[in-house]
Amino acid sequence: MGRFECDILRHMVLWGPHGALYDEDIYPGFGMTVQQFRRRFARIVLSLNESPVDEPHRNLLDEAKCYLEQHTEGTR
Repeated sequence: MGRFECDILRHMVLWGPHGALYDEDIYPGFGMTVQQFRRRFARIVLSLNESPVDEPHRNLLDEAKCYLEQHTEGTR
């Protein structure tokens, strides 16, 4: 997992639970809209779920997976 992917996971895990994300906060740091950011977050979590990931990143991925599961219930 690269630094950019880690930054996306970390940002969503830290700030996602506090409410809405805004383009003016996401775009400068990540170069994408909130909608694109959320899709990218989900793709990262789903693609890395079955991949070997080192321990510090595994913990972050586990937190991100929990966040994704909590916020996609009922939308499938």
